Amino acid sequence: EALDYTRPEPGRPFALVRTWMAHHVGMSIVALTNALTGQRWQRRFHADPMVRAAELLLHERVPRRLELQEPQTARASEALPDPELDRPVVRELDTPDTPAPHVALLGYWPYTVMVSQCGAGYSRFEQQAVSRWRADATRDSTGQFCYLRDVASGRVWSAGHQPVCAPADWYRAYLATDRMEIHRGDGSIETRTEIVAVPADGAEVRRITLTNTGDEEREVELTSYGEIVLATPDADRVHPAFGNLFVETEWHDWCTAVTATRRPRSAKERTLWCVHVADTSPHLVGPVTCETDRARFVGRGRTTSHPAALDSAGPLTGTTGAVLDPVFAIRVRVRLAPRNTAAVAFTTLVATSRERAFELADRYHHPYAAQRALELAWTSAQVDLRELGITAEDSGVFQELAGHLFYPNPALRPTPEEQVRGQGAQPLLWSIGVSGDWPILLGSIESEDGLPTLRQLLQAHHYWRRRGMAVDLVVLNTRAPSYLQDLEHRIVAAIQASPAADSVDRPGGVFHRRRELLPADVLAMLRATARVHLLCDGRSLARLVQTAAPAEEAQEAEPEPVRTRGSGAVAPGLLTQLRVRAVRSAKSLLDTAATAVMGEEEGEGSALLAGRGSRAAGHGDRERGVGNGYGAPTADGDYEIRIEGGRLPPAPWANVIANPAAGFLVTERGAGCTWAASSYFFRLTPWHNDPVSDPAGEALYLHDEETGAAWCPTPAPLAGEGRYTVRHGPGATSFAHEREGIATTLVLGLAEDAPVKLSLLRVVNTSGRPRRIALTAYAEWTLGVLREHTQHQVQTAFQPEHGAILARNRFDPHFAGQVAFFALSEPLAAHTADRREFLGRNGSVESPAGL
Repeated sequence: EALDYTRPEPGRPFALVRTWMAHHVGMSIVALTNALTGQRWQRRFHADPMVRAAELLLHERVPRRLELQEPQTARASEALPDPELDRPVVRELDTPDTPAPHVALLGYWPYTVMVSQCGAGYSRFEQQAVSRWRADATRDSTGQFCYLRDVASGRVWSAGHQPVCAPADWYRAYLATDRMEIHRGDGSIETRTEIVAVPADGAEVRRITLTNTGDEEREVELTSYGEIVLATPDADRVHPAFGNLFVETEWHDWCTAVTATRRPRSAKERTLWCVHVADTSPHLVGPVTCETDRARFVGRGRTTSHPAALDSAGPLTGTTGAVLDPVFAIRVRVRLAPRNTAAVAFTTLVATSRERAFELADRYHHPYAAQRALELAWTSAQVDLRELGITAEDSGVFQELAGHLFYPNPALRPTPEEQVRGQGAQPLLWSIGVSGDWPILLGSIESEDGLPTLRQLLQAHHYWRRRGMAVDLVVLNTRAPSYLQDLEHRIVAAIQASPAADSVDRPGGVFHRRRELLPADVLAMLRATARVHLLCDGRSLARLVQTAAPAEEAQEAEPEPVRTRGSGAVAPGLLTQLRVRAVRSAKSLLDTAATAVMGEEEGEGSALLAGRGSRAAGHGDRERGVGNGYGAPTADGDYEIRIEGGRLPPAPWANVIANPAAGFLVTERGAGCTWAASSYFFRLTPWHNDPVSDPAGEALYLHDEETGAAWCPTPAPLAGEGRYTVRHGPGATSFAHEREGIATTLVLGLAEDAPVKLSLLRVVNTSGRPRRIALTAYAEWTLGVLREHTQHQVQTAFQPEHGAILARNRFDPHFAGQVAFFALSEPLAAHTADRREFLGRNGSVESPAGL
């Protein structure tokens, strides 16, 4: 300190003191250093463990406004706990097989999570998808999961129901405002999975607690799994295989974490870092290993329900780098003594810099960080509810209603007749400013009595937006026009007073329209397109949502084995012409194929499949060219591939067959897709663009009615025992197989002069005894670009005179006049156009319930 004392002058009884304090100068230097070096001193300060222990105090929110209150004397009679805080709202489900998934929305901007009671769902950082997810109310099998494997017995199950779908002894799912919990029992192992989001860190924590209720020591391997995206959901849906090429992964043993980043494709694209880390549980046994190559983890031709990495115990391969199909998977092993419990937490987070990513990885590598996140989740949720001005009961209702927007419930949608009457093209919605790209919630209001319901709808819309869920809320004033327009003014006032005032007439916002100003066709389409239609009549949303529960129960208890969905007539003349031409083509080609297979003389008639019918169908021992271990060219110019015992080529071996009007792609497993006019804009069946699993959207099933055995004439989706001989040729692909005295030959091709795909199946009984074989043909309709978008728009009908299921998507303006049909040449025993009925809830094409 430097002090300068000045003597007081006469008449001035004071002394002026000039001081220079070193710590003031030091603080100025530190402040200047912080400004020039990116807050270096703050980072050093927060690196101290004692400071980090008190960091939570810095997350207290600054009040937006200050309200002065008179001091009050505490009265014991009034010092009661807040009923909202003392009574948490939890939705409890005791089965994963509800008619439609129930969801929980966790976190808020920038990190949000949606998870169903089966354990599937998505994770989003701002507008970017962290892990891959596809909306599918039937299967609900995509998202982030954790596999468990009993090392001694080899039994495999998952922490939730998906993706393994192994039946549990008992199952409970608890969907709360702040977290999602799944409890299940599998023998002597009880599992509790807790899922919470930490938006402040851009993270989600999934803690799995295992309890050994038996009398013997158990060792259990836990393997996390998620498919890395780090791009917008729409970009991933359009071309996932291409987007995967830009992701690179690394493994960091010091914090047992996998990091992934996407290489930017332009100078304006922001780089994000995704981290998946396992904590240092004291119950871990052996090393922690990782896998980031999906091909190695899942296995060629397999799915996440039975991945190759779960075939045996032991460490994962540790493959990292620029893999073609990136995932994050970490495997740990825990040892459970009798009557003991062990917990392991897996945390997934996204950071905007590498330094921040490693800072968070170090934090969540410690088990206390996950425990702290779980403890603070409830407090954080309560603060968020207070800021939104809603109760915990409201939050539960909003989340239940969100589930009906993701997965529509017939009780909250228009009747099938209204949906048929309201079929129209998407530009009709554009004419009133609604895009139709997001789920639509239509709220109709006729009197002032419905204003409380409308205000609650506006609160729900803001709640969803804060949790990253985009919904177009259309408020329809159905009162007859009058001079005063008092209801109109009150609706506008309610919208302007709500948090949705800044999103009026914007995508994912609020749209206020009057019924008398809408054309009849636009109004009918708006009603038919809405996934949820609510009548604002003064009742609470909780009462309105309750009306959907009886419909779910009725749907679940429906005993009919088959039924027809949809109605309406469709150009029978054109369909008849196509049907006759297709049958003639099929008979001609089938005769030719039979001649080649049975070694008889060639029949008359042209080979409509570009002259390849007989050569594609013949699978006799012919001279073959040089092979590569999987296949070889034949003397006819085809390529023959032999598949046996699940041994597949390392990548799909596809054949593209097309005429000017239509085409299809088929792989050596029998998977692929079919299109008309455009292979991108109007796919009849889905194109998954998945070279690893190569899922099938079309299939033929054979079912032995005596033994109950089921298989397909193609290796996918349900392979039979023995060898499959596949031949790709110009204009046709064929599959030959024999199982237990039943020989099948399937030839796939196109009619030369019509947009008709032909699947010609010949079944020969070589067993020497009568057999009863049921044939089931299956196809998933797309009728557009992505089935995930068009599944709510396709209308189906059945025409008995043709034995055909018809399908149409009028929502697509380019193909609104097109009709697709699916038919068999033989008399039908049963039919359905309901995918959930055939596959079963949480079912799959590998083991459909319809068989």
